Amino acid sequence: MKVIYLDFFGVLFEPREKNFDQSNAGTNLNHPLLEFIEQALKPKYTIGILSNVSRDMLHRTLQERLSLFDLLVTSFETGFIKPEKEIFNLAIEKAGVVPQEILFIDDLDTNIRSAKNLNIMTLLYTDFPSFTQEIKIYLK
Repeated sequence: MKVIYLDFFGVLFEPREKNFDQSNAGTNLNHPLLEFIEQALKPKYTIGILSNVSRDMLHRTLQERLSLFDLLVTSFETGFIKPEKEIFNLAIEKAGVVPQEILFIDDLDTNIRSAKNLNIMTLLYTDFPSFTQEIKIYLK
């Protein structure tokens, strides 16, 4: 594994209610996961975001933490949305590796299935404690 793509909503960002206030969006960040990325993943892997949100939303919510991510693939910029295979193909192309060298982390099974169909490794995100156990399978 060389590249790890993470989804934004439901993984890096956890809205506490359906109609969250975007002015406080930074408070909904998954801080334990961001710290894990910074300490355990960033030193060894290329880290990216593959999401159906706009780059503007990423900038507003992640702010200085956006520097943790080497690759950004968003539906707003590509014109495709997950689970469409085209957005995954663009993510593969942008990563510059074969699909089997990518791990995609998302909280929706439909997106996970789409990535698997393209031979991308996947991890279904449910919560941080489970994630820290499940990702061990992929880490060297």
